Amino acid sequence: MASTRSATSVRATCALLLALLLGLPGALPAGAAPSSEPVAGVRTANPTILGTLRIPRFGPDYAEQIGEGIGESEVLNQMIGHFPETADAGAPGNFALAGHRVTYGKPFNLIHTLVLGDEIYVDTPAGTYLYRFRSSEYVDPSAIRVTYPVPHQNVASSPDSILTFVACSPMGSTAERIIAYGVLESFTPAG
Repeated sequence: MASTRSATSVRATCALLLALLLGLPGALPAGAAPSSEPVAGVRTANPTILGTLRIPRFGPDYAEQIGEGIGESEVLNQMIGHFPETADAGAPGNFALAGHRVTYGKPFNLIHTLVLGDEIYVDTPAGTYLYRFRSSEYVDPSAIRVTYPVPHQNVASSPDSILTFVACSPMGSTAERIIAYGVLESFTPAG
């Protein structure tokens, strides 16, 4: 029961954070104002750098930092953000990342060009995780279920290591989200 309550709480927190980040109507009760208090797991200044994302399909020089959190001004306007409470790189579960497509460095500008089997590298201090692109989909902006440990399934954990990218779609619009999924293939330790 405690793990179900915890997973539900994590999902609710992620949903609220994403809704607030994207300015979705109904994110807060009518008349309520966003709190200036920090939210657990979200850095408000100088985000913790988790690693670097490299995707050869996006060009030989593509390398974008990954920061902890999805606060727009604190993280996403500077780099790719890691959804709080989702898995770490390489860990079982869903390593979910968000990024802009047309502004602030536009790290996910070419997300729609990914092809089955494309290599996706996540370089961390521990080493390099190689994911393979598997599929993409378009969802409603409120579809936080794509960040669940198993996307779209209401379960608390997953034995698989999944990578999920979340970005706005179509270009220059917040009408939908484009979601791209990858699966961990290998890990090469640093050093």
